[in-house]
Amino acid sequence: DGKRLPTADTLDVSRDYEQFRLALATPYMGNVRNIQMQYALSGEGREGKWVQVGSDFIISLPKMAYGNYELRIRKAGGFKPGSDTYKTIYLRVPRAWYETIWFRVLAFLALIALFFLFVKLRTAHLLKKERENSLLRHYRVISQIMAAVHHDIQTPLHYIDFGLKHINTYL
Repeated sequence: DGKRLPTADTLDVSRDYEQFRLALATPYMGNVRNIQMQYALSGEGREGKWVQVGSDFIISLPKMAYGNYELRIRKAGGFKPGSDTYKTIYLRVPRAWYETIWFRVLAFLALIALFFLFVKLRTAHLLKKERENSLLRHYRVISQIMAAVHHDIQTPLHYIDFGLKHINTYL
């Protein structure tokens, strides 16, 4: 993203980069093609493999997950074994806001609150439905009682009315 970081043994890398580019410089007065440089990036649970640095002496690293990394740079010092020069740079990539413990705790609490809200709303819905069903059952029972009382009162009245009509026809 074009931001320059101060040179140090430990670099705090921000979360909003796409490509981390590290330009290397070395004091060498000979042919640039004779410089042999390699780097290895290792981190938590990750073993670094040595990769050749390009002729432009720029190390490009893609976006990294949060954590602490160790960038080791090796420059061949000659033909003698053990004459290599090493430089170690530590990189710290902070957690994103959604990777922090506070976000996870708040998300967990929000899930618990949603669960209790769901239970409360579902219970209220079931109670309302039960009340409606209870009222319907109550209405049916009252209707049956009214029909039985109506029948019990009306049937004798029909017999009395029928009897009075026959008596009137004989008189």
